[in-house]
This record gives sequence, structure tokens and C-alpha cells, in this order.
Amino acid sequence: MINNIPNKGDMLIYVDSNTQKAINPNDLLIYVGTIILDDKGNKKLGTAVPKKLGVVLSDLTNDLDSTKKELNELKISYRKTINDLASINQVLTDNIALQNMEINDLKQQVKQIKKILEEINNEK
Repeated sequence: MINNIPNKGDMLIYVDSNTQKAINPNDLLIYVGTIILDDKGNKKLGTAVPKKLGVVLSDLTNDLDSTKKELNELKISYRKTINDLASINQVLTDNIALQNMEINDLKQQVKQIKKILEEINNEK
């Protein structure tokens, strides 16, 4: 048996084994506080404040939205950093290639100088 007339969206809550009461979810009070551990390691609710369910859900939604915004900003920042690192890597790779080319050129010049020195020594 229902004590009152339920409205759309109301929840039925048992008052006793036979009687129910229609309550709007926004009118439900929940206790919001900090979780503490007792000596045995069990979790308990420390100091708590009663808040309406709708207010708590709204706060959680706002927190979630701000967290998503921060995450998107970090993603953009990380993408920029990765792109910068990729361009630095390309510059370093190009520098290494140029240095290898210069080393190969120097080796060839040393070989040519050695040949010239051998020819001079052979002429003597």
C-alpha cells in the first residue's frame, strides 16, 4: 500500500513491510564526508554533512566536466610537445647524416693524401 500519490520519476521506498512511500530522488538526503580507517583497517564515514542527492550529483557532474576540460587541455599540450620533439629529432637526424657525409669526405681526402704521399715517396 502506498501512503501518498506518486508523481512521475518518484521512487517507492518501504516504510515498513507493508507500506511504501513515494519520494522524489532529489529529496533524498545522503551523507557526504571523508572516509577514515579505524584501527582494524575498516572504512568508516568521518565527519559528514547531509546533502540532497540532486545537489551531490550536480556537483559531481560539474567536477567531471572540469576534469574533462583539464584533460583536453593536457592532451593539446602533450600533442604540441610531441610535435616539437619530433621536429627536434628530425633536425638531429639530419645533422648526424651531414656529419657522416663530412666524415666520409674526410676519409676520402685522407686516402687521396696518402696516395699522393706514397707517390712522392716512391719518386724519391
